[in-house]
Amino acid sequence: MKRNSNVKRRERSTFKAVRLYVPAWLQKAVGKKEVSRTTGCRDPRLAKIVIAEMVARWHAELDKYARMDLSKIEAGTLDLLGEGYIHINQAAALLGSDDRTLVAQLLANHARFYVYAENWDGWFLEDMDALWHDRDASGLVSVDVSETALRRLGQHRKESRHLQLRFDEDVRAIHQGAQQPREVCCFMLPPSRQMGFVVEMPGRPISAEQLMVSKADVEQLRCWLASQITPAMAAQASEQRPLPLVEPVYLGLAHARHANVLLAEILATYIDRNKGKWKPNTLHTNQDRCAILLELTGNPPLRDIDRDFLWRLVEKLKALPDGRQHVRRRFKCPEATFTQLIALAEQHDLPRLTTKAVEKLIDGFGEIFTWAVTQTYLTANPATKLGTEVFESMGGKRTKASDDRDQLSPDDLALIFSTEWFVRGTGTKTKQGLFYSYRPHYYWLPLLGLLAGGRLNELAQLYLSDIRCSESGVNYLDFNLDGEDKVNADTEGTDTQDGDGLDKSLKTINAIRQVPIHPKLIELGFIDYVVALRGAGYTRLFPELGYDKTKGYGKYAGSWFNERFLGTQLKIERNGRKTFHSFRHNFSTALGDSEIPAIIKSQLMGHSRGKAQNESRYDKGRHIDQLAEHLSSIDFGLTAYIKPFSVIDGIQAAADALKLKTTRQRKSKRDA
Repeated sequence: MKRNSNVKRRERSTFKAVRLYVPAWLQKAVGKKEVSRTTGCRDPRLAKIVIAEMVARWHAELDKYARMDLSKIEAGTLDLLGEGYIHINQAAALLGSDDRTLVAQLLANHARFYVYAENWDGWFLEDMDALWHDRDASGLVSVDVSETALRRLGQHRKESRHLQLRFDEDVRAIHQGAQQPREVCCFMLPPSRQMGFVVEMPGRPISAEQLMVSKADVEQLRCWLASQITPAMAAQASEQRPLPLVEPVYLGLAHARHANVLLAEILATYIDRNKGKWKPNTLHTNQDRCAILLELTGNPPLRDIDRDFLWRLVEKLKALPDGRQHVRRRFKCPEATFTQLIALAEQHDLPRLTTKAVEKLIDGFGEIFTWAVTQTYLTANPATKLGTEVFESMGGKRTKASDDRDQLSPDDLALIFSTEWFVRGTGTKTKQGLFYSYRPHYYWLPLLGLLAGGRLNELAQLYLSDIRCSESGVNYLDFNLDGEDKVNADTEGTDTQDGDGLDKSLKTINAIRQVPIHPKLIELGFIDYVVALRGAGYTRLFPELGYDKTKGYGKYAGSWFNERFLGTQLKIERNGRKTFHSFRHNFSTALGDSEIPAIIKSQLMGHSRGKAQNESRYDKGRHIDQLAEHLSSIDFGLTAYIKPFSVIDGIQAAADALKLKTTRQRKSKRDA
């Protein structure tokens, strides 16, 4: 491309861009010889028109910035301190600038502009994004503000307060045509980023004199400009010569003072400030997201992170192999980077991340950027609704949440409950009289999943004190986060402390609940086993299950049931459709088939009991005796040929498991 051409096309983008050359006197301050800006246009003819305007404006602005009053910028003023708003012409006077120059710089720094509404008539909307939008080739946005749309989505009322102009093009138009007011329809209601106010067409006429900006944004700009002043510049100012102040530097979505901060620093702060409130599994997930984001983007400064930047990242995410940890184990490279994993996937033609997995990763990045916005590192979240866009662009098809997993068919249930320990009520001992390949949770966890509807970790972490009896004699499971008198039997080598209850977790607040123990479980010996465990000095229902700091007691139980039992032993296809969680689907379906009221079903499942306030806030749920009456009505017809649990063998199997664990730990220490 010839040097005198101002037109260029950005890499991996169909939008045309303009190349602007920095004069020699400005290059040292800017740090580069040229800068580029997108035109927002794909049509070459339209792009040339936009470029001509941008080049003309560039030269005009260079001249204006060379004549700003450095003494006013350096000195500052009390008028810019504190909260509140200031008119643009007042702010310009305080900085020794003109209105248009100041507006251009503030727009470059993503400042927001306001106007005062006095008893304006219009429509209040909870979510401005609900209005239909369209962006044309030049980048201008059109919005459906018809009366039909406003009546459907909004609430008619009057406003008297400061309103924020929603679109930057309105701000530019107001100052480019300073002699002619601009009619504006769409406003935001600060500090909300969603709620808005719309006046009916043709809109409210807004003049340049009415436009305001927050004092904080102007003061932030003043501080930044002051930081760019060098002794040489100050000397030139005293001689009244043109001053080479920098152009309005493109800051992306970053606040000016954080524009050059590297992504790694922000991610480290994100983890450090939030890790105390996250569960171990959540912490691990967020650390993994941060590692992916950092490695695949190359640790850019915040100013480079925008929507286009993330779309380029999406292409790399699509190349990641599915099941990253499995790939690391398969190829014996536990420390493989994400870039190396992509290379392995290409070399061995491995399955790539699913559409839903890519969407989930992007939504996770969005959570990080949302936090960055609240911490004022960014002015907006570049990943807002991006996950949905990517999912649809990859041809993803939405399914109901209930379709994510299958319930177990009658044949599946018959296969599961026809294994040895169900048919005999116990496992097989070795020649030495020990239980080596049988554990009590093999028997009880599937039955509790089917007849109590518990999630795997909820059941695996139960303490004996969580199996209780009501005053009327109803036995029940108490799913709670109580920490008193809780002892982790597997604390050796972990950070979990005895007695603090930190080894328990529940998915949501609604998961704290009480579920009656099904009569069939009692017939099979569940309460007898609980009594025997207490007599043997145990505190947990499944003392043989080890504790994982990230996934709790359910990790090892899940590995056994989903992989070794369903997959290896029973040969049920391992595609994620049928897992231990499928028991919960069977339980839920059985409750529905028994025509149990929805509010009781929600209580037993550990779900919210309704969206209405009288249900979610004031309804305290049904008493355990009432729940027992409903629960006893469900029957899968399987327990007729399941033998009662051998309590004596169960106690021995738990003890044998703990002895084996101790032996392995000692051997591991010796080997180390």
